[in-house]
Amino acid sequence: MVNALAYESVCEILENDYYKIITGEIIDQAASVLIKRRDTHIDYLIERLGELRVAKVLDSVFAGTMSYISSANDDRMYCIDLGLVTPSEKGELRPSNAMYGEVMGRLITDEIQDILLKTIPDLPWTDGNVIL
Repeated sequence: MVNALAYESVCEILENDYYKIITGEIIDQAASVLIKRRDTHIDYLIERLGELRVAKVLDSVFAGTMSYISSANDDRMYCIDLGLVTPSEKGELRPSNAMYGEVMGRLITDEIQDILLKTIPDLPWTDGNVIL
């Protein structure tokens, strides 16, 4: 993933201008491109998120209910071994990197967002513009 971010930053965004500085903004932009393009790293993550044992752990991570999952739990250890999550200093799990966290958050809420967009009507502002 580091190589993919570097390639996207240098070759695509900075157009091979090796004199320009790679900033945090450029890395963020490269990460967004990789996420939207669903490169191999992201496809791997998405495939793993479809596994029931991974979904159970990640649902707990994002819901903040990790205290209900024992540190000896096989599903928890599986997610750590896959590199999807990492324990914090307090022992709570968090996504292993910011990019995984963003993709996980998007995928977990994707179905909910689709339902909301279909069920909530467009609401006009007082000036006549539409919110959605």
